[in-house]
Amino acid sequence: MTTTDTLHAIAARLDHAAAVPLYEQIVRALREAIESRLLPAGTPVPSEPELAALFGVSRQTVNVALTKLAQRGLPFASVAPAPSSPSPS
Repeated sequence: MTTTDTLHAIAARLDHAAAVPLYEQIVRALREAIESRLLPAGTPVPSEPELAALFGVSRQTVNVALTKLAQRGLPFASVAPAPSSPSPS
């Protein structure tokens, strides 16, 4: 399963009507994916705005989830690098 597939699967599991806050649902889902090595350490991941769009939540919700993951010892901060522009010759 690719990183994109894993993130789409997480997005499909989020329940916007649940009593559990969305950020906590994201934390749990990402933690499970990291611990099961579906998202190995160092895996490039989309930016916060891209994750927010994918998960259908605000960027703040994603930021809170990623902060909570880091506080729990599971950093998920390997953001895919922006495409580099050619250097002037």
